[in-house]
Amino acid sequence: RAEDSFAAILPRANVLFRVTDNLNVFATVSKGRRSDTVQLGAQATPNGPIASLTPVLAETVWNYEVGVKLSTPLVSGSVGAFWQDYKNFQVSVLEGGNPIPVTRSAGTATAKGVEAEISVRPTSWFNLFGNVAYIEAGIDNKPSIAANFRGARFRLQPEWQASGGFTIDVPVGDAFRVFATPSITHRSSLFFETPNTAATLQGPVTLVNVRAGVGFGRDGKQFEIVGFARNLFDKDYLLDAGNTGGGAAFGIPTYIPAEPRLYGVQLSARF
Repeated sequence: RAEDSFAAILPRANVLFRVTDNLNVFATVSKGRRSDTVQLGAQATPNGPIASLTPVLAETVWNYEVGVKLSTPLVSGSVGAFWQDYKNFQVSVLEGGNPIPVTRSAGTATAKGVEAEISVRPTSWFNLFGNVAYIEAGIDNKPSIAANFRGARFRLQPEWQASGGFTIDVPVGDAFRVFATPSITHRSSLFFETPNTAATLQGPVTLVNVRAGVGFGRDGKQFEIVGFARNLFDKDYLLDAGNTGGGAAFGIPTYIPAEPRLYGVQLSARF
């Protein structure tokens, strides 16, 4: 159909202006689309099952983004802001005690935010890095939207995310080096499901990771002995939760715990 052919055309426009050799600004406008679907079901009757077909309209999103990028030998980084406008935002939900999720249109939704990252390298052996993002993303709070979806946040989308750390990689002579990368990450609370419920809410999570070791041999890189630790302080948190797996049949979420503290030693060689 003509309308299908038109829907497959997704416009995109980019503008880049080089202010200097080290600084540029950019803007992007684009459209995305998730295809319309037909939700298939069945209803038991005295004369046998009768199929029921529920069409779900295509989800579309207009994305607007502007930003600045800087790159110098000492400092590099970027700052960007975006706005995404969704129509017929598609979600998977459970209905009528059925343990199998179905796709529904939740109406309009909006995602907007600001993201920034920076890297500072004052010497050849030291690099300081960090990034932060604030994102407000959810289904619009409008009277035309079903009450259980109204104002709900997107699944797996925290409002705040940040990380930072540094890397040292120090040569000691011609055939030996010492290196380390400690880092910390943080995210604010998030929901694992839409509609949002207290049972699928994960609170803020802060994790510390570290990797350090020595290298030796050719240029200090032929052999490496590395010690590492992930989730150094053994933070308990959830990787995912929701109405999947066996829990859906009983109307309770299935919880998937995240990785506990993990540490070890790694040996490597290059020939």
